[in-house]
Parts: sequence; C-alpha cells; structure tokens
Amino acid sequence: MNATDDDASARFGAAGPARFTRIDIDTRHTRVTTGIDSAPDATLNPVLGSLATAERFFKHEPPAPHELESAIDAVEDEVMRARWMIPPGSALVAAGAALHEFGRAAGVTEAEGVATIEAVERLFQRLASASLGDPMARRGLPTGNRFVATALILREFMHHLGFTSITFPERAG
Repeated sequence: MNATDDDASARFGAAGPARFTRIDIDTRHTRVTTGIDSAPDATLNPVLGSLATAERFFKHEPPAPHELESAIDAVEDEVMRARWMIPPGSALVAAGAALHEFGRAAGVTEAEGVATIEAVERLFQRLASASLGDPMARRGLPTGNRFVATALILREFMHHLGFTSITFPERAG
C-alpha cells in the first residue's frame, strides 16, 4: 500500500468500504486502477499518455481547433474502453505529477483537495479559447501541449465515465 492508497481510504470513509478509481496520466499511458478501500481489483493502461497524445495530434502550440477535435475523438474512444471496470459510486482519485500540476492550475488547494467537473471544464475551455487565438486564455497556466493533453484526457475521462469530481490526495505528487 502506498501513500495514495492511504489518502484515498482516509478521505472516502471509515463508514464502510470506499470504492475508488485512481487515474495516473504519464507521458505514454494512462493507468486506471479500481478497487475497494486500498485493494485494487482491476487495472487498465489505455494508450493515452500526455506526451503521446500531444505528439500524435498537436502540430501547433497552442493546438489548432481541428487538432483538439481530432484528439477529443480519439481520446473519447480510448476512454470508453475503461467503462466496464468503473465500479458504481466510485470516487475518482488523482495520482502522478501531471494530474497534480493540473490540480494546482485548476486552483485545487490542499485544504479542499477536490476539483469538480465544472472546474475541469472551465480550465479546458480556457485551453480551447487559446486554440481559437485568445492570447490571455492561457495566462497563469502551465505551458506546453503536454498540459493540454493532460487536461483533455482528464476532461474526457470524467465526462464520459460520469465522474463529478476528482480528489487530489495531500501527500501525492
């Protein structure tokens, strides 16, 4: 058991088993692990890494609108492969440096530790506005298309798999 497992168990309850889905977006793959309490029971590694997605779809920085649309279509298809493994009532938990960078950019504080789907959508909309030519849209956000890819993957994952929030464990990242 690692620190992320401990944090997920502590956050989601002493009042019975806590179902979790942990997502870690690295450069080449996204690791999705589900389980109850700290015991994982299923893992999937979709080919959706931040760098892999950025290299495959984004030829411009920021990505052009058609590049974002192509990436969204492909990521959506890959995310849907994980649908079978998501337990009902599962809490989404972030793991890894890329998502913790995203959490900081989305304004997640250690005290809260949670970002809603609305906060994820707002940040992604800023990135989409930048792709349409708004130079102020990315102000204060991390640079580079890997960050855009991370935001896109998380947004599609939450949207299509029905997650309303994501928790960022305090000691991770």
